[in-house]
Amino acid sequence: MNLYQLVHLVKDINGTAEDLCKRKNKDYSRDDDVHANFHQLAALCIILGVDVSTPRGCIQYSILLKVQRIFKLVNAGGIPANESLHDSAVDLNVYLALLIGYADEKTK
Repeated sequence: MNLYQLVHLVKDINGTAEDLCKRKNKDYSRDDDVHANFHQLAALCIILGVDVSTPRGCIQYSILLKVQRIFKLVNAGGIPANESLHDSAVDLNVYLALLIGYADEKTK
């Protein structure tokens, strides 16, 4: 790969990232505050005592993230630009299984 090819690859990646960013923001957050979903998650983590510096806390955070995503999808109606309600629900199930597995490991 030469510099010319690299520069074109970077431009292509940046264009793809820009499009993905716009679609995901529509599904996850708001145009007036792109961090709104993270503010909500941070507040939930504080209220629920989720410590993301631990493996269990990271799994709990992922569960909260999926629950938030599911609520946003259900409340928004329509068809999401990215991950479907079905996919989000399946992901939530996987994170719940991970939490159970982690808890089981810690009790043995």
